[in-house]
Amino acid sequence: MENVKLWDYDFLFKTDDGVQEANMPALFSGKRIVMFGLPGAFTPTCSSKQVPAYEDLYEQFIATGKVDDVNCVSVNDIYVMNAWGKDLGVK
Repeated sequence: MENVKLWDYDFLFKTDDGVQEANMPALFSGKRIVMFGLPGAFTPTCSSKQVPAYEDLYEQFIATGKVDDVNCVSVNDIYVMNAWGKDLGVK
């Protein structure tokens, strides 16, 4: 991989206006982010333990004043991730 920076990747998001694309610098520059990755949506441990734990701790992360947002990434496409988030009731 030539001249690929770890920081220089794009993310796709499903919003009320459709699918939007944004790169990491546009999303995260100047922010302190907790980013956690999971192997796949709707997997038993991820759904029952890992995602709910981050959701439960979200306010505590923000309350420290040292974290601006908490984000989850996975290998799934945006539609699966959106459905998973709705199924779990997380932001």
